[in-house]
Amino acid sequence: MSVWTPHYFRLFLSHVATYKVTAQQLKVALNFYNISCFVAHADIKPTKAWQDEIEEALRTMEAMAALLTPDFHESNWTDQEVGFAMGRDILVIPLRSEQNPYGFIGKYQGYAIRGKLVSEVAEDIVSILAAHQSTRLRMAQALVRRLEESSTWESSKKTMTLLEECVQFDQDLLDRMETTIEDNSQVHDAWGVPERIQTLITKFGEKKRAVKSTKRLRSKPQKGHQV
Repeated sequence: MSVWTPHYFRLFLSHVATYKVTAQQLKVALNFYNISCFVAHADIKPTKAWQDEIEEALRTMEAMAALLTPDFHESNWTDQEVGFAMGRDILVIPLRSEQNPYGFIGKYQGYAIRGKLVSEVAEDIVSILAAHQSTRLRMAQALVRRLEESSTWESSKKTMTLLEECVQFDQDLLDRMETTIEDNSQVHDAWGVPERIQTLITKFGEKKRAVKSTKRLRSKPQKGHQV
């Protein structure tokens, strides 16, 4: 059985055992945004070989968030987990809690989380994933799925706010968003949401058509030149 929730964005949360409560709280908060967050101490079943479970999560994660606490580097595993992510060229988000990024992850700008609510940290992680080149399309896919499954007006409006932070959509996602207006009353009846969906469709759909038009113009032979 997979360590991830199907269709959710897959985020590995690297942390030391002393901060497992914080990690679990963050996992719950991220789940609200269709992010499946692997937290080793919570997700590994007693009947499973724990190292195999961690390795499976590392092989299949789409990004990593490292909870950088003062004792982070004292663990036998956290530095190796970060190294695994970097070896796969996976985005690593350093969540700085009284510990600055060090070693290989020192090149990444740490995101300070001290004094912030877990819900705030979760929202900011979503924003980072929605904007980064390596994760933005997958985050958009997860959020569109969340919009499709929305069960309240407020959920629809919240999801739209996050979708508007995304910077990449493919045509399938644009079509699916448009379909939710007809298929989900919690989207259709949420004030302003259908209009906001159409705005995204126009914005990214026009960009795609403009690119195609430019390619067609470039492919046409110019007068006065031999072909």
